[in-house]
Amino acid sequence: MKTRPVSKSFLEKTIHRNMADQLKFIVLSDLHLGESDSLLTPRKSGDYQVVRALSDCLSDFLENFNQEELPAFVLNGDILGLSFSTYQESLAVFEQFLKAFTHQNRICDRVVYVPGNHDHHIWNLAKEENFLKALKKRTANEAVPELQNTS
Repeated sequence: MKTRPVSKSFLEKTIHRNMADQLKFIVLSDLHLGESDSLLTPRKSGDYQVVRALSDCLSDFLENFNQEELPAFVLNGDILGLSFSTYQESLAVFEQFLKAFTHQNRICDRVVYVPGNHDHHIWNLAKEENFLKALKKRTANEAVPELQNTS
């Protein structure tokens, strides 16, 4: 199946924009960055063409809505593919992904990351690291700190 680019006039005709219309959130999930079957994982080292194209597409889309403030970018689970790729593979793609959405095109003012079952490992590591830091700061008379469920 062939696809063709959407023209700006098509977007203008399709989206009836009211000045009050503002996107509050852009939500993406299940990107599985780093996994070999993810469209956003480059086939050749350093080729992040698809990541940059997605960023450009969302940037063009936002031009039809937000004139004043940028939406929050919600990464809703399984952004990293840690079940089927290494930390290095996943994090290398994630770094380029964030650069595309914050430097190449500034499409958001903040990022909210909700871990999923494929990327919760990294959040558990962060939680344990924070706990160890709090434990080291504790004096002999203080209670053992609670293990926080936020990072």
